[in-house]
Amino acid sequence: MAAVRRYAIAANEPSGIARVMYQSGVAAVLITLLVGIVMAAFLATTKMGHNPGHWLFQSVSYEAIHYIGLAVFVLTALTIIGGVGNVVRRMNRGMAGTTDARPGLPDMLRAARRVIVEIATMKRHRETTEDSPNWPWYRREAWIHLGIMYGFLGLLLATTLDFVFLVLLPLHLTVFWPARIIGTVSGLVMLWGVSAAILRRLAKVEKNATFSRLPDWWVLVFLFVLAVTGFWLEVAVTLHLASPVNDLVLLVHAAMAMELVLLMAFTKMAHILYRPIALFMYYLRAPEAA
Repeated sequence: MAAVRRYAIAANEPSGIARVMYQSGVAAVLITLLVGIVMAAFLATTKMGHNPGHWLFQSVSYEAIHYIGLAVFVLTALTIIGGVGNVVRRMNRGMAGTTDARPGLPDMLRAARRVIVEIATMKRHRETTEDSPNWPWYRREAWIHLGIMYGFLGLLLATTLDFVFLVLLPLHLTVFWPARIIGTVSGLVMLWGVSAAILRRLAKVEKNATFSRLPDWWVLVFLFVLAVTGFWLEVAVTLHLASPVNDLVLLVHAAMAMELVLLMAFTKMAHILYRPIALFMYYLRAPEAA
């Protein structure tokens, strides 16, 4: 299944970058470092503004760094759109002729509801991938997966709320506590899920964790570093600890968070987009399927 997932991601991603990253570990590391450097430099332009005296802008112009960063965002968005389009087109082609009736709105709503239930509960995942049913729930793969997913979504929600209430709305707030609480709880949940997933792969007890490839470790390492640096920054902000070290941690955290999103279409993270689409098409064409 891991091989099929890697093949599907590489085949649907239109630029060919995913194929290169899956075929060469060295290329994957180099691309990751390159995108990380570009994102860190782009964040520097937004933080420092157009300051010609800064050492960074003495080496590379402000405009070059800023517009390269914007171009990376645009190209990533186009790549994601192209990948989603490829998935839909190939799913339609592969399922052509499986039903005589053309799906209507009720069928689409029914399929969408089943997708939401499946993603929210991982029911099929729990039924088909648990190699050790006697283990406690917190060691089982499906629950670990749910922890990572809900932790990630909670952090996304907290970040959005912070942006809305602290940046967009003229409320002059320094802390929006609902977002802070949601972010703290979600960060703990995600950190538990990622740590448990790393331990599973290191222990190699279950069959599906026996062989780990760079794409598996790439996502786990990124999420783990984001969780740890996120809590580091929360402590620093709460205790008003200003230091160059904390500034560096902030730069690493922000650059890696942006990179995680930007490389979504090229890495294992692409299943966040592709799996709901595949499930929707499956339930739409096979309404009797469990």
